Amino acid sequence: MLNVFSRPSATLALLFSAVVLVTAGCKDTPKPSTKAPVPVKTIAAVPSDEPLWLEALGRAEGRSEINVVSRVAGNLTRIGYAEGTSVKAGATLFVIDEAPYKAALAAAEATVKQRQAEYAQAEREMKRTAQLAAAGSSSRKALDDAKSSLTVSASQVKAAQAALTTARLNLAYTRITAPTAGTAGRALVNVGGGSISWVTAGSTVLTTLSQPDDLRVTFTISESDAAGRRITTANPVRLFDTAGNELTGELDYVAREIDPKTATLTLRARLTEKSQVLPGQYVHVQLARETLENVFRVPQGAVQQKPDGTYQLFIEKDGKVSARTVKLGTWKSSDWIVLSGLSEGEAVVVSNLQRIKDGTAVKATPVILAPAPEVNPYAAADHTADAKL
Repeated sequence: MLNVFSRPSATLALLFSAVVLVTAGCKDTPKPSTKAPVPVKTIAAVPSDEPLWLEALGRAEGRSEINVVSRVAGNLTRIGYAEGTSVKAGATLFVIDEAPYKAALAAAEATVKQRQAEYAQAEREMKRTAQLAAAGSSSRKALDDAKSSLTVSASQVKAAQAALTTARLNLAYTRITAPTAGTAGRALVNVGGGSISWVTAGSTVLTTLSQPDDLRVTFTISESDAAGRRITTANPVRLFDTAGNELTGELDYVAREIDPKTATLTLRARLTEKSQVLPGQYVHVQLARETLENVFRVPQGAVQQKPDGTYQLFIEKDGKVSARTVKLGTWKSSDWIVLSGLSEGEAVVVSNLQRIKDGTAVKATPVILAPAPEVNPYAAADHTADAKL
């Protein structure tokens, strides 16, 4: 019995094994891969001209400024105004020590009284001598001498009175007043005694008065910054007050030579619109030193730095991206300036950079990004200014 069924059983076993192998083989067969393209956004490379800025610090001053000086010498004892404020004509700006001038006035008054008394005595003597001469009791010479003494005494009285007038004026001059209305600048002499507060008559400038409606900003740049560049009044300029507010102005003066003492070039800008800036206040200045022509601005997020320190962009063409090494200049606002390696009209990838590499298939959506606006580098809450060059 066993021999009868042994061969069919073996055959069935072989068939079953074949079916299992075929089934297993079907399960292990790989299916073809179809990875979806990476969605990205692109911008068209558009050339532009970009100015580069030099930074400086200037001081505002009126076009017509008056130097305030003292008519008398002495130690400064008081400053009577707040720097940068408007003052009226005749307002007291400074006070010089009055003590020596009060003493001089008292002495002059005493001298006048003495000379007047001497004149009165000389006048009485001349009258008495004239009477004696008329009676024949005095000589003609004595009368002439009496008249001469009276004349001399009268001159001494006039001189003493003139000195008294001068003493009164000098005492009044110890109060230095504004010769005209305007904005008073920084006090250039300190109060405190000694050489720091000594005022020389007619030469020590105490402050300046200016008209705030016509302000200039004077500033300097170094000789190295000026070297090799033709700076003219046509160079664009940006001005900012100390609060970070941008002012409207234009360059109106460029010195024709370098100052040998300071190795700097002096320039001046004119404010063309009214502002809150007062004479004497500091103003931040940005001067366009040169213009980069036919360069490209791209968002900083579109730029990658490679391990070797160079930079690259991804360029999309026909549904694939290629890595492109580029040369960068400075950055402005939130954009990089691309100097070379990019051509007009090329599609620069600006999104999903972490998901792509050279040769990645992409689905590109062109977008238009406005260039990042010029950032105010001096605004209190914004310090992402143009990089210093």
